[in-house]
Amino acid sequence: MDNQTEGNDEAATQPSDDREDYFFRTLADLANGGLPGMAVTLTCDGMLISGQLTSSVAFFEYIREAWERIVPTRPADDEQPGKKNALVVLAEQAIEASRERNEEFFSEGTTEFLLTTFVHLRDVRYFVPGSPPFKTDFWRGRIDRISGFNIGQMVEAD
Repeated sequence: MDNQTEGNDEAATQPSDDREDYFFRTLADLANGGLPGMAVTLTCDGMLISGQLTSSVAFFEYIREAWERIVPTRPADDEQPGKKNALVVLAEQAIEASRERNEEFFSEGTTEFLLTTFVHLRDVRYFVPGSPPFKTDFWRGRIDRISGFNIGQMVEAD
């Protein structure tokens, strides 16, 4: 039976692809709405990625700040006022789009989840077979590439 069948309330909230994890997508949606960061460990492309769920807005704000440090605003000259780095502008557009999407989703009366495509983590640790773990501040990945997850964050053994 097709998951998109009209009149089936449960089907309307379920993903159409059996490989998609509706429960995990819901956690990602809740993180986008400001749910305090839940620790998760993901299995993705043969490695474990462990961190705190965070919102798309927080991820893009981090990216904007990093790009501002790396490539500062071009100084003004006689011809033009100072211009923002194109990467900073791109991050600001992503922040605004994420805010609008999240506000629309979490507005009063919303009953359907968005089925988010990407998940964002902060305070990330990567565990790759045969290599020592390494850390990054943030990570963004496609939910449909995650083959499993657990609640809780992995840490290196002492």
